[in-house]
Amino acid sequence: MGQIKLYFMDNPDWKSLGLFISYCLAFVLFLTLFMKGRYTKVLQTIFIGALFFIAISYGGYLLGIDVLILYYLVSAYAEEYLKYSSGNNLFFKEEGHNLRDLIFFCILIGLGFSMAENLLYLGYSFVNHEQVSLVNMTLGRGLISTLLHIVSTGLIAFLAIKIQKKRSFAAALIGGLIGGVGIHSLYNISLAYHMSYITIPIIIVCFFLLSYLLYQSDILYENTER
Repeated sequence: MGQIKLYFMDNPDWKSLGLFISYCLAFVLFLTLFMKGRYTKVLQTIFIGALFFIAISYGGYLLGIDVLILYYLVSAYAEEYLKYSSGNNLFFKEEGHNLRDLIFFCILIGLGFSMAENLLYLGYSFVNHEQVSLVNMTLGRGLISTLLHIVSTGLIAFLAIKIQKKRSFAAALIGGLIGGVGIHSLYNISLAYHMSYITIPIIIVCFFLLSYLLYQSDILYENTER
């Protein structure tokens, strides 16, 4: 618990903050360069992302939410929004893509993100001479964490598609984020507070959700082919 709370230091690491801001600016620059002619949706995505970030972080602070819970809410949101935005902007780039591609992109991005996260974890453990549990790497990070990343991002895409058929792009994005970020942050919080009665059901639900998302992706593909 104590190690996690170090993320909320009284004296922030300005070097790390500068690197984070530079990364965000580089990501925005990348989007604007490769999404020519589609600035409206890209800028709308960025605006909604920033708005949600402020609502979760500053709003949670004003409400007096526990610092650890707030940390997991913000981190889950940042991860899921980055993954979904990457898949969504690939979807915008080519006119030939159908709705099935958005779910497929998001599932692949979730898988890739999880693999990169695991590699960073191994590298961090190696540099700091920390022991790595084989069970934790294969079961915890290799299976469960990967499943969570895939399902959370895929769920955002699926909900966004369903909502966008009846509502606006902004409403679809916000609705999808609530679903995907909700399940991701709830899982992280249940782990931090050792609430196995929540963690285990979430894992079981994620297995069923993955099957459902793949099924729906196939249905969307069949509908577009007709």
